[in-house]
Amino acid sequence: AQGLAAMGRAVGPTWGGILFGLRYPLPFLLTASLLSFAVAAGLKLKKADATI
Repeated sequence: AQGLAAMGRAVGPTWGGILFGLRYPLPFLLTASLLSFAVAAGLKLKKADATI
């Protein structure tokens, strides 16, 4: 878990900087889409769990 967190602290800003360099809204749009996907998946799992 510590290694994964350290990798995230190193890789995250690097990818963010690359995306920001390409077009400044990209890091924000990509994060919003990933979070939307995660919320939708969580709601779908919660709904499937309630029917069991």
